[in-house]
Amino acid sequence: MNYQKKIYDTVKSYIESLSALDEKEREINKQVQMETLARVTAEQQREELKAQRSAAYTEAIQEIEHIRRSHSEAVDKWNELDGSKLSDDAKLLEMDIPMNQVQFQQLCTKHKDNSLMLSLLCQYADRHKDSDLYADRPADAATRKAEFDDYAARATNVCREPQSIRAGLFLENNGVAESVSYEY
Repeated sequence: MNYQKKIYDTVKSYIESLSALDEKEREINKQVQMETLARVTAEQQREELKAQRSAAYTEAIQEIEHIRRSHSEAVDKWNELDGSKLSDDAKLLEMDIPMNQVQFQQLCTKHKDNSLMLSLLCQYADRHKDSDLYADRPADAATRKAEFDDYAARATNVCREPQSIRAGLFLENNGVAESVSYEY
C-alpha cells in the first residue's frame, strides 16, 4: 500500500472541498450584493459554511494521523525479524567474498524490500570500509518512520494553511524523501 499517496489524496480532497465551499461563499456574497438574499439568511449560510470548513479540517487531520499510524505499523511489520527473509545471497556475505561497488548496489537493489537482507548488507559494508561499498540503499525502518512522520506533519500544516506557498509545493510533491513513497 502506498501511504504517501493516501496522505496526498487526503490533502488534495480537503483543498478541493475548501474550494467548493469558497465558491458557495462567493455566490452568497454575490446574491447579497444583488439583494436577492437577505443578510440574515446570508449570515446563517456563512455560519453553515464555517462549520463545514471546520468539519472538513478535523476530518482531514484525523485521517492524516490514522494513515501515519498505519504506516508506522506497516514499517514495524516490514522490519520484523523473520528467517524466511534470509536469501541465499546471505551466504555470499557470510563467505566474505570481495565485491565491487556495482555488485554491492545490485544486491541492495535486489533486496530493497527485505529488511533483514538490507541489514546484512549494511553490516557487510561496515566490515569492508576500505572497499568503498556505498549504494543507493533503501532506508532502514527508523528513517522510513521519521521521514514519513515529517511528511505527515507537512500535510497537517498544509491543511492549516491551504492558501500558502507550502500547500502548492506539497501538491507538487516537492522535497518528498524517496522512502516516503515505499509501498508495504
